[in-house]
Amino acid sequence: MTETSKLNDPAISVFCFAPAAELEQRMDKLQLAAAEIETVEGVGVVFQWVDAADYTGDRGTKQLADLEWLVPRAELHQETVAKVSSTSTILPVRFGTLFSDWSKVGAWINPRRPEIIEAFERLEGREEWGVRLLETPHNQRVVSPETSSGSSYLMARKKVRDEEASRLETLGVTVQDFGVELASICAGLTKLPVRSYDRPLRQAEGDTRVTIANWATLIERSGRDAFRHQLQALAAAKLGHHAEAELSGPWPPYNFCPSFKCPSIQ
Repeated sequence: MTETSKLNDPAISVFCFAPAAELEQRMDKLQLAAAEIETVEGVGVVFQWVDAADYTGDRGTKQLADLEWLVPRAELHQETVAKVSSTSTILPVRFGTLFSDWSKVGAWINPRRPEIIEAFERLEGREEWGVRLLETPHNQRVVSPETSSGSSYLMARKKVRDEEASRLETLGVTVQDFGVELASICAGLTKLPVRSYDRPLRQAEGDTRVTIANWATLIERSGRDAFRHQLQALAAAKLGHHAEAELSGPWPPYNFCPSFKCPSIQ
């Protein structure tokens, strides 16, 4: 743990909020070397002490632009949030959320406490999974400009355009149908909607597939296997050769949290 006496300008960097009772029961099992817990206004806070100057002012601007400085700290934040989320209900907080002292944390939590508690109750026992559809890049036919006549070339080009338009129309219908059925599965398992999003997702190096749709789903931990099996059946029934479905998770419930605006420092 960081000794605040060694920091020039100590600040509280928050990883996530969680039900205080859950944190107290499970913190020892988590073995989070970089994190501590505190209860404020009845809400558990997972945090670490940092030097505010590393994140604010000219020095902060410089260091946040330095990937060698930024990446390990951002990864630590993500790993800590994921580890706590694996055993507890949490509301993840974006990297770089700082408070100058505990009174400021309390002043931020207090007016939001009813919404935070409601979110804890809604998220209890659930985890986020991502579903995305990927299409293998379509190899369009190349029409040689050396065709025997101008009319033959134009007709060949029109055929290619018509085939591509038909392919895209079929793909659009496939994605729409898949999304409707996915929403139905999630409603049956959790009584909660799925959320579609256009956030670009990192793909493995050399993966030439194209992401054509993304969804976030909130699933009961106990229903994880049932969800996976139903998704596999849905993909087999709806996608055919048009696309592939990929499931990822579990993730902290980033897409199902209240949209709080957390301060860079307060």
